Amino acid sequence: MIRNLVASRLAPVVVLLVVGSGTALAAPRSQPGKVAEGSFTPGRAAAADFGSVPPLECPSSNLRSALPAEVERKARAAGVQVASMSGELCAVADTFLEWPNLVSPGENVAEFASRWVGMAGPAAQVLLAVLQTDSAADISENLAESIVAFSKSALSPRYGATSVLLPRQGKYDPPETRVLLALADEPITVSPPLPRRLALGQAATFSGAVNGRASDPRVVVSLVTGRVLTPDQAPGKAFKAEVRCEERPGLILIQVSGVVDGKRVALANFPVACGTDLPTSVPLTAAKAPADKPGLERMVLEMVNAERTHASLPSLAWNDDVGSVARGVAEALGDEARSATATSPAELASGMQKAGVASALVFVNFAAGPTIEAAQQRLVSSPSHRAHMLNPDVNALGVGASTATAKDGKSNTHIVEIFIRLAASVDTSQIREKLVSAIAQRRAEGKVPPMPVDADLQKVAQKYAGEMAVAQGPLSEKRDDEMIDGVRKKFRGVNLLTGATTSPLDYTKQPKLLESGDALGVGVVQGDHPKLGKNTFYVVIVYGTRR
Repeated sequence: MIRNLVASRLAPVVVLLVVGSGTALAAPRSQPGKVAEGSFTPGRAAAADFGSVPPLECPSSNLRSALPAEVERKARAAGVQVASMSGELCAVADTFLEWPNLVSPGENVAEFASRWVGMAGPAAQVLLAVLQTDSAADISENLAESIVAFSKSALSPRYGATSVLLPRQGKYDPPETRVLLALADEPITVSPPLPRRLALGQAATFSGAVNGRASDPRVVVSLVTGRVLTPDQAPGKAFKAEVRCEERPGLILIQVSGVVDGKRVALANFPVACGTDLPTSVPLTAAKAPADKPGLERMVLEMVNAERTHASLPSLAWNDDVGSVARGVAEALGDEARSATATSPAELASGMQKAGVASALVFVNFAAGPTIEAAQQRLVSSPSHRAHMLNPDVNALGVGASTATAKDGKSNTHIVEIFIRLAASVDTSQIREKLVSAIAQRRAEGKVPPMPVDADLQKVAQKYAGEMAVAQGPLSEKRDDEMIDGVRKKFRGVNLLTGATTSPLDYTKQPKLLESGDALGVGVVQGDHPKLGKNTFYVVIVYGTRR
C-alpha cells in the first residue's frame, strides 16, 4: 500500500536529522539492529517483560507529530476505527532501520523482533520503502493509507514508524527518505507485566484483558514438559493464570483465545523462558531443505526429536507404515477437492487400517506454511500440538509432506505428523514375575492371605494367554470351559481375569484379586491386536481354592 517505492538503488543507510519545518526527522535515539553472518541481532536492549511499565514511547519527530492526525482523518473518512501509535511498534520499526533491502523481514524475524520489545500479541508486519520526498506531511499521507487498510480487519490496530533521509546521489536529485512502518493487532493487554524469563521454581501471574470486540478469554499454558494447563476464567474480558517454571529448563508457551463475532479465535501465542536464556539473535535463512518428500519428512522427524531432546524425552522412531498414511493425508490437504475430509477421524482410521497399523494411542498434528520450517514452527508454537510432540507415552512417528501451489501462485507446504505407541518385544517371563510380585503386594496391602503360584494353574494361564494371542482376542465360552476343566478336580473354584493391554501391570489394580483363594497362575504372551497393535500383552490370571 506504501506508494512511490524506489527500488532501483538501495543506498547505505546514513542517519541524518533534517532540520526545518515539515521535514521528516529520524529517531534521535535510534538503535537499529545489525545483519551479520546470516543472523539478525537487535541493537536495543531486550524488554524484561511483556506489558512493560512504563510502556515504550515513540521518539519525538516531525513524522510522529504529523502521522496520528493523518491516520485519524483517513480512518474517519473510511469509516473504520482509528489505529493508535505504539511505542513498541516504533521500536520494531527502528530495529529494522538498517535492514539491508526493501524486502520485508521474514515471519520468524518479525516475530523475534516483536517479542524482543515485549509484545505478547501477534507479530508485527514490517513494511519498508524509499519515498521521493522529505516532507513529513507527504510521508504521513502515504503511510496512513497502509495503516487504515490494515485497521479494517484488526481488533485493536496499532502502528509505529520511523524514517531517515538518504544522502543525495546528485546535486539536483530529488530528496529520498527511507521509511519503515510496523503494523500489528493488539488483541490483548497484559497487566501487570509478565517476565519474559522465569528462574527454575519461580512463578508469575499472567493477567490482563482482551481488547476490541473480543470476549470470553481462555488461557492455555503449555509447560516445558508439554503438559497443558487450562485455568478457568470468569465471564467477561479479563483473564488470569499462574505461570510456573518447574524443575526442568526450556520454554513455556502461553496461548490466549477469545470469541470474536461469534467464533473462537487465537489472539496471542508467545513463549516464556524457564530456567534458560532467550535467544539474542535470529537466523535469516533456514538450512536448505531436501528437495524430495522422504527427505522433507525425515527433516520433520529430526525437528520433533530436537523438541523432545530439549524436554529430556527419548527420541521417536520412524515408522514407514504410519508415514505412508501421513503422506496420503498431506497430499489430500493440498488437493482442494479432498482437503475438507482429509483429516476426519473416519479417513484417518481407514488409512491406518489399510496400512495395517494399530495403536492404543494415536495423535495427529497438521499444519501448512510457505516452507516446511514455517509449518513446523506453527505446530511447535501451539500448546495442543506441542503436547502431542512431547507426550511421554508415544514412541513412534510417521510424517507426510506435500507442496502445492495456491490460486495466488504461492507455494504452500502441508505437513502431517501421526504419533503412535508401539509396544516393544520383551521377555514376557520377566513381566510374569513382576505381575506375581505385584499381586502379592496388593494382597498384603489389602490384608488378605497370599496366593502362592501353583504349577497347574500357571500352565493353564500361559496356554490360555497363547491361544488368546493367536485369536487376537477373547476365546469362546466353550474353549474357556475346556481350558480350565483339567484343574477343576484339584480346586473347588477357579476364577479368571483375561484381557489384552499395553500396560500389563495395570491388571494388579483389579478388585477381584483381593477375593479368597490360595493358589495362583499367571500367563503373559505378546502378539498382534486389531486395535492395540503389535506386541500387545495378552494377560491371563487364574486363581482358585484347593479342595
